[in-house]
Amino acid sequence: MKFQKLSLFCVFGLPLFLLLPFLNSFFFTAGSHFSDMAITHYPNALTIQKGVTQKGEIPLWSDAILGGFPLTANPLSGLHYPPGWLALLFPLPAGLNLLVALHLILGGVGMYRFLRGEGVSHVASTFGAMAWEAMPRLWAHFGAGHLTLLYASGWIPWLLVAHRSAFHLRSRFPVFPGIISGMIILADPRMLPVAGLLWIGYGLMRVGRLITGMGLIHQGLRGVMNLAIAAGIGAVLIVPLAEFLPLSTRAQMTIEDRLVMSLPPERLIGLVVPEMGGTPEWVVYVGSVVLSLGMIGLWSSGFRKRILFWGAGLVLFTLLSFGEHLPGYTWLTQLPGLNLLRVPSRWLIVADFCWIVMASYGLEMLWANPDFLGRLPKFNPLLVVLGLGFLILALIPPVWAFSKVFPLRLAWGALGFLGVFVWLVLGRKGVNATHRWWIFWIFIWMAIDLWGVNALSNYRLPAEKVVKEKATIAEIISREGCGKEGPFRVYSPSYSLPQQTAAYYDLQLADGVDPLQLGAYSFFMERAGGYENEGYSVTLPPFRNGEPATDQILSKPDSRRLGYLNVCFLATEFPLGESGLRLVGRFQTTYLYKNLNALPRSWVQSEMTSLGEGILSIPALKSIRANRIILDAQGPGLLVLSEIYYPGWRVSVDGHSSEVVPVYGVFRGVVLPAGEHEVVFQFTPLSFFTGMSISLITLLITGILWMRKLVIRKRES
Repeated sequence: MKFQKLSLFCVFGLPLFLLLPFLNSFFFTAGSHFSDMAITHYPNALTIQKGVTQKGEIPLWSDAILGGFPLTANPLSGLHYPPGWLALLFPLPAGLNLLVALHLILGGVGMYRFLRGEGVSHVASTFGAMAWEAMPRLWAHFGAGHLTLLYASGWIPWLLVAHRSAFHLRSRFPVFPGIISGMIILADPRMLPVAGLLWIGYGLMRVGRLITGMGLIHQGLRGVMNLAIAAGIGAVLIVPLAEFLPLSTRAQMTIEDRLVMSLPPERLIGLVVPEMGGTPEWVVYVGSVVLSLGMIGLWSSGFRKRILFWGAGLVLFTLLSFGEHLPGYTWLTQLPGLNLLRVPSRWLIVADFCWIVMASYGLEMLWANPDFLGRLPKFNPLLVVLGLGFLILALIPPVWAFSKVFPLRLAWGALGFLGVFVWLVLGRKGVNATHRWWIFWIFIWMAIDLWGVNALSNYRLPAEKVVKEKATIAEIISREGCGKEGPFRVYSPSYSLPQQTAAYYDLQLADGVDPLQLGAYSFFMERAGGYENEGYSVTLPPFRNGEPATDQILSKPDSRRLGYLNVCFLATEFPLGESGLRLVGRFQTTYLYKNLNALPRSWVQSEMTSLGEGILSIPALKSIRANRIILDAQGPGLLVLSEIYYPGWRVSVDGHSSEVVPVYGVFRGVVLPAGEHEVVFQFTPLSFFTGMSISLITLLITGILWMRKLVIRKRES
């Protein structure tokens, strides 16, 4: 028993042990210079951390990028996900890396619990847990900085564990699946359809097995109840998001936008040849050991029905990952809810889950029946493994000769499968005396394979280097200032001031990278930035060729319109000849310009004149915080605040409620009467507080149901 606990501790703790020395680093996919962890998650976490620790408030709005956006409605903000707040207790990015490790462990423990509940031994369940924690696809998402996907994936095994424990008559906690689904929504709502389809399939499979123990009506009612609880728990995000989406560019996505990064079928070669970098969304490698044991599981008789179910799931989810390459998939993208999802290849996360379950069943057969391999027919998985190994090995010489570079990926795949074949042959010849050690070395071979691929697929950089990228530009901008009272913004058509650097130096950007952008702001910036917007893009301005330094070289920024947005500096990788700009200097590869037409953050103008014309006075900015801005202004006239107009912003003049007027369709404004006035803009979004109330009520009802169930069971006993 002590050895069993020790083995579990070692396996479950592996992600933490491996990441612990590098907590204060940013990880990147091999060959890539960008990561969502640095670009998005670090700035958002830093905004919330500074808001709480330095200003004593939970920021509901952020002015960091895109002229401002609601943190309450952004799933990537981390504001709604309770476990995510753990990262804020530590210096960043260490807290984010720690959270990733804990969610990998969460998924590993969940996989172990799920397999044990399916009747799999401790050894095979431990194997499944280890395979999940080391799965190359999860680590590819980590390298790409897709942290919320990792958080949500950690709950997938627990969703099936919850279903198994909840969907029977004497369940102590029948609402457990609803709570887990709610956590998936709060972590990343994009993962709910992916995890939900796996849950539905597993539930239907168990209905067939438990039809005599529980009626379909009873199970259906429990399913509806759990879906309602999931929606209730997720309401704190769902309600603000539902308000934001119709106003965002996301609502304008075309079918082509939704099918981006569909998995090309030829990429299935990655099942036997690891990617080791490249495109994280197309990683399909599960490891030579996992794939081989999965095929062995197909030959087992004791788990034949279950294996067929997981095999069918594997095929289904792999086909769905093909996206545009799968006939009829475009129809699915038009269904409500699914029409807002992108990247079909993310179905591969649950395909990997199916692979691991099949491999665990395969190892179970080898563990429980030492003679299993010896009883295989002439045509068996060993021949397939041998064939794969030699096929990949035969490709090495011609590929090496053609590319002049040693094909490490091919060599790795060939060595992996040939090594598995040798070990299986030894097992077939009989290793009863050393059976435990033979199984142990299967674990070791899998660990070398998967962790080796993960190490070669990602690289890391010290936090200091990442957050101070382009630090010279940031420091000059901070030192120069705008020459006017109050904050100002910076615009870069070439991403010359990275978001993490701007966040570190407290600089606000008019450009930005985020999948959710206000449509009105995007339209305004298209004219202010002097470029053409050709559809949905996660970057503003769009970089259609993936080359920020040159993609917008033909754009012609309008200094006057950028001035309305309080843009005081422009940083580019190419020279700008437009009027209204003064060159500050060239620093390494970056040109820095000052906008001579920049207006302050707020001004009072005549109601009858065009935007920025006929300015009567400049208000004094008394206080500016994330959720509250206070100004002293002189009327009469229209006070224009160069902040984004969005539902939830309210204004009071001298303590009396007034109306927020949309100016130019983008900015906030308020009409002032004559005299001196104190103007207060306050962000109190009804959608957020409504969603929070629903979530709290749902948790309260869930707790009452649980306590009631416990009391009833105690009386019965």
